[in-house]
Amino acid sequence: MKKGYLLFVLLYCFMAGGTFAQNCGTTNIAATKDASASSHKDTYSDAPNVVDGADGTNWKSSATGVQWLMIHLGQTYSICNINIKWASSFYYASAFKVYVSNSASTGTGSIVYETSASSVSQNDIALSTPVSGSYIRIEMTAAAATWADHYEMIEVKVYAGAGNIPPTTSITSPPANATFSYGSNIVINADADDADGTVSKVEFYEGNNKLGEDSNAPYSYTWVNAAAGTHLLSTKAIDNNNTSGTSGQVSITVSNAPASAGWSLTGNTAVDSVSNFIGTKNAAALVIKTADHERLRILSNGKVLINATTSPDPEADLAVNGNIYAKKLRITQTNWADYVFDSSYRLPPLQEVEAFIGKNRHLPDVPSAKEVETNGLNVGDQHAVLLRKVEELTLYIIRQQKEIVELKSKIENSKKSIHK
Repeated sequence: MKKGYLLFVLLYCFMAGGTFAQNCGTTNIAATKDASASSHKDTYSDAPNVVDGADGTNWKSSATGVQWLMIHLGQTYSICNINIKWASSFYYASAFKVYVSNSASTGTGSIVYETSASSVSQNDIALSTPVSGSYIRIEMTAAAATWADHYEMIEVKVYAGAGNIPPTTSITSPPANATFSYGSNIVINADADDADGTVSKVEFYEGNNKLGEDSNAPYSYTWVNAAAGTHLLSTKAIDNNNTSGTSGQVSITVSNAPASAGWSLTGNTAVDSVSNFIGTKNAAALVIKTADHERLRILSNGKVLINATTSPDPEADLAVNGNIYAKKLRITQTNWADYVFDSSYRLPPLQEVEAFIGKNRHLPDVPSAKEVETNGLNVGDQHAVLLRKVEELTLYIIRQQKEIVELKSKIENSKKSIHK
């Protein structure tokens, strides 16, 4: 009889919510953890007082209405019981919600308790099914007494189960409300963690439709040919004990226009240079306009034209039809003109230079005005030519100076001969 009764009790406990499979612990995991609140009445009634283990301290809000208090447990736990001890004298909340979440953001996670007519100053919230999370958030909307000017909470205790802790997961990209062009690839990236084991895989979902899975971190899936419309993305992490945890949903939009019809003016997401870029895939040029006038053109061969539609020279990589202003311009050049000072260099006689100028009306190796007007000027080459001319002129001056000195010496010698 006793053995049969015991077997019945064990079977009942297992079937009634898994009490036998997971017992709620007795250690207050909220003790001394980080606590914050929407407000506090004074320096003696701040949020950390609710996790200090002392009934002689408390948290007081600065007002009633919508207020919140949050405890960060430091890691993910399988929460099975939350005990809230309010102050008496009608300063407790009559309407409030309790969230268990893996995010500090407002309204995220699971609502594990909700009431709009609480009449007790202590709430013992036992969860029939443990909920995984690292944050406890209590959101208050009404006080027990209409005349109360604040909420007053003495202590919050949180207890976790001794069984397997479900894994956690969240979508890291794309961000919420991202927009994609029809036909573009949507890369979904996710984080996943398991506090008491390992993550076996992460599954990716659009609504209830499984898109795919990834067994290796960093977890990622590329969604190809997504239909136009609004989609809710989520992920499910599965641990080594086959326990799962699900992320919150991220809403994205796929526009009706194909990717080739236009670009997003609000920026791109999940961009990689292989599949996401601004440009063309055929031999057409990339054209940029302002005020409906073409300003810049990139040809299929990579040559860039500014305020021009055709290149003035097939060898030009950059053509600008206009002025260029710059603080510095560096031009690399070979065959610089220092060879003029080499002893083997032939310095043209001035008579030869004079004859060339008389015939051509410009210096040797310097382009004529007509040539510059027709073909433009190679800045680097012409700097080298001008430097050669300056160096040649310097040699002429040095030679003439020697001749002047020699003539002066001869004149002085002639004077001395006459006086004798």
